[in-house]
Amino acid sequence: MTTSQVPLPAPCITQSASSGTATKLTVGKVPVLLSSAQGTTTTPVPNAVPPTNSTWSVSNPGQTRLAAV
Repeated sequence: MTTSQVPLPAPCITQSASSGTATKLTVGKVPVLLSSAQGTTTTPVPNAVPPTNSTWSVSNPGQTRLAAV
């Protein structure tokens, strides 16, 4: 008899955005992310779910326009 375990999600380390950062708008001298932002993630766990080299992207930016304060 064989049994299989359902893999548990592994913690991931999010890397900086590789694209989709603002060129003029910054917060604390760091560019803000645009709705098109994306990057990579890594995990130190072998055979991780999701895979070791996955990607991230913005699924819902939540804002379309910023207001100056």
